[in-house]
Amino acid sequence: MTRADAPRRAKDVETVVLAEPRAAGRQAQTAEHYEPHRAEEKYPPVMLSVDELTRISTTITPEPV
Repeated sequence: MTRADAPRRAKDVETVVLAEPRAAGRQAQTAEHYEPHRAEEKYPPVMLSVDELTRISTTITPEPV
């Protein structure tokens, strides 16, 4: 790319494009199913299987010293 392309590239960055229908559907599913259960803290969401959740919930942790 040349310097002559710079103004065109800057204009492209400012252009907002709507998500394709499948992506918009995934965003809607995420908002509907995952957002209500997300923690208030700024930790990334961790998706675990039912087996993993059961194992974690039944694990006995040692008492603090």
